[in-house]
Amino acid sequence: MSQVLLVFPVPSEEQTKLVPPLAILYVGSYLERAGVSVSYIDLRIHSYDDLGKELEDVPLIVGVSSMTGIQIEGAIKVLEMSKEKAPEAVRVMGGVHPSLLPLETLSDPLVDFVVIGEGENTLLELFEFIAEGKTDFTKILGLAWKKRGGQISINANRPFMELADSCPPITEASRALYAYYPLGKVQVSRGCPYRCAFCYNLSFNRRKYRIKPLEVIDREIHTIMKFVPRIKHFTLLSDNVGRDVDRLLEMGKICSKYGFTFHTAIRPEYINERLISELEGVCGSFLIGVESVVPRIRRMIYKDNDVEDTRRAAHLLKNSSIKMYYSFMTAFPDESREETIASMDFADELREIDPTSIITPFFLLTPFPGTELYEYALRRGFKKSANLKDWSQFALGKVSTPWIDPDNEYFTDLYQMSMLIYTDPKEYENNDFEKDFFGHFQRIAWDRWRARTFEFRREYELFKSYNRKFKQAGLINYEEEMQKAYSKSQTNNVD
Repeated sequence: MSQVLLVFPVPSEEQTKLVPPLAILYVGSYLERAGVSVSYIDLRIHSYDDLGKELEDVPLIVGVSSMTGIQIEGAIKVLEMSKEKAPEAVRVMGGVHPSLLPLETLSDPLVDFVVIGEGENTLLELFEFIAEGKTDFTKILGLAWKKRGGQISINANRPFMELADSCPPITEASRALYAYYPLGKVQVSRGCPYRCAFCYNLSFNRRKYRIKPLEVIDREIHTIMKFVPRIKHFTLLSDNVGRDVDRLLEMGKICSKYGFTFHTAIRPEYINERLISELEGVCGSFLIGVESVVPRIRRMIYKDNDVEDTRRAAHLLKNSSIKMYYSFMTAFPDESREETIASMDFADELREIDPTSIITPFFLLTPFPGTELYEYALRRGFKKSANLKDWSQFALGKVSTPWIDPDNEYFTDLYQMSMLIYTDPKEYENNDFEKDFFGHFQRIAWDRWRARTFEFRREYELFKSYNRKFKQAGLINYEEEMQKAYSKSQTNNVD
């Protein structure tokens, strides 16, 4: 029997590739080091039957992590099952969404506590209080809770933890999960000093940037490699990895020592010839956030760099082995079709500079809670969700802003087209049917991208349905049903 059960719900409808859920792995490892027994459920791997079996042992705490969006839907189901099968267990929500909207989250009767911000010390202290039978949680920093009678109390913020105290995100209890993850992942810093108006960091990390000591990063990677020696690629997770080029090069040396390549996100102004030269062969890929090329929009979101920085970086990197990913956003306030197409043109230019580079989907600007754009959206008439469940409909691929007419917009089609273009065909090679099915829709997406024709919803709904019913669910007996749907789609799309 585990004292704490940590659960990670499915984070998006599109995800078919698994990466380690650091949100629960770092917290769980920290608890285990303190002597707490922990079980882990990743609902991209486990079934709800697996969850039910864990709940039969009635853990003291059931903790579920969630970002804003569809992950909340899974979180609610976890909490419902916990209430039904283990009513004595304390139900806790953590993660970005409940941290930024603790009052609204605790208003749901399924939620007993909210951990605000970093979860390691707050959840450990909450566990100790509950294990000792204490009922006054006033002094636990970083905690929101319900007093007797239902009154909600939000305690003072907890100071940020020292990242030297971080534990490797793998233990004997969680190592079985890594059989499903094709890569490793470690967090190398927390927070960011920049001020992007769409980013959660301004509120969640209070714009404070903290680096994890290199020896701690080395220790975490070493531990993961010891448990899972097959791993040959890591993500170095950071919202601001390249600010100190020498530090990034030192992390590259750590990766080289263990014989794997890494991926990370970086601002383009940090990229120079020295960085490229010294990371050649060890850095597998970089991600650069372009968002938009329109000067008006870049000023609005406080991007604080120039499109020319990205163009320069693209030319520097085009002959290197480092693969480039460029991310874009659209559906900004009062964005015109001409402004959208300008960003599409720049995406094509980046592909022309380096044909191996990858453009991410054109995500719809989503004013997530805790961001400056969220406050702007409220001023423009955005109506925030009244309950926890409604927030599950909030997503990067859905219209959710008051400045866009949902009945007369093209941004959703662009997101859907670019999602199919971005998706690697290798993810859809389980059999000839799946390969043809995916290839058919990707070709349509490319044709409409080139023609700047924003029509793709019918095709995308079928693709998404396939992912939801078969790729994510792991089903295999799908040939007959999907062949019918595929044949119908081919008939509908004859030119």
